[in-house]
Amino acid sequence: MSDKKTFRFYITQNGQVTNTAGQVVTLNPMPNGGRPWIKFWVDPWLDGTTRWQTTGTQRAFWTDLLAESGRGRFPGYVCAGQDAGRAVGYPLSWFAAKQTEQFDILATFELFERTGKIRIIVTREEEPKLYALEILKWDVYQSAALTDAERARKYREGKKKP
Repeated sequence: MSDKKTFRFYITQNGQVTNTAGQVVTLNPMPNGGRPWIKFWVDPWLDGTTRWQTTGTQRAFWTDLLAESGRGRFPGYVCAGQDAGRAVGYPLSWFAAKQTEQFDILATFELFERTGKIRIIVTREEEPKLYALEILKWDVYQSAALTDAERARKYREGKKKP
């Protein structure tokens, strides 16, 4: 039986990818198929500050960022992967392709960072600049079903042992 432990990764402000033990990660993990969805709180979405501080395009972009961070190799981060222990971000054109309307992506990043939604990580300063994003409070967007399934699995394994 394969062990499906959840590994947590961190990308430092200078782009270095480390695991929970502080070791530099030099191989891209395989995408985890265990995050096919994210939690979306209805009342805060309809009545919260995001509704009144952002445009419709920015709100759609925010949900795309949440989906991208759930699909990626590093849960809670939007980045292409890593190379020799350093995160590889995306150019602004990649982010722009997520929406059909033109909008100021850097200003949107700054708004999201100021309001505690993301942390911006510049992974390459040369042109084209590459950006990785950390979704702050990522655990809030995770389903309780994933936590419950892990707890049930541990319980069943414990019962099997003599």
